Formats: sequence, C-alpha cells, structure tokens
Amino acid sequence: ISWNGYFLNNLEIKKEYRNQGYGTQLMNKVINFSKKQGKLHLISQVVSFNKPAIKLHEKVGFTIHSKGINKNGELVFIYIYYL
Repeated sequence: ISWNGYFLNNLEIKKEYRNQGYGTQLMNKVINFSKKQGKLHLISQVVSFNKPAIKLHEKVGFTIHSKGINKNGELVFIYIYYL
C-alpha cells in the first residue's frame, strides 16, 4: 500500500435504492475514476456485521487486506482494491 490511493469513507445507498445495482455502479465509477487519476489502489473499512457492504466490496473485486477494531470496539475488515 502506498500514499497513491484513495480511502473510501461512509459510502451508503439509501434503503429504498438498494438491490437495484446502484452500489455496483457507484463502486465501478469510483474504480474507473481512480484509474484515470493514476491511483494505485482503493482502501475501504467495513464493519464485520455489514453483510451487504461486504458482499458489494467482494463482488467488485476488493479483497481483505487486514482486520482490526474500530473506535467503537467493532471488528472491521480493511478492504483493498489494486488498480
């Protein structure tokens, strides 16, 4: 991991728009934008109980880089996507 990447923070799809492909579209736009900007990777932190977010990250190609505990004492997965 280098400094030449983006950290995705607090992305959310409102409940009434979920399961319609918007999350996948958003992630793909972020991936494509980041590639055009010459970035090397994307990083995202997801709490372990957020199953829809985990499913989305893995669907578009993110992999777990590490695990940790956030400030609320919750288990989190640190996902990375190499561009």
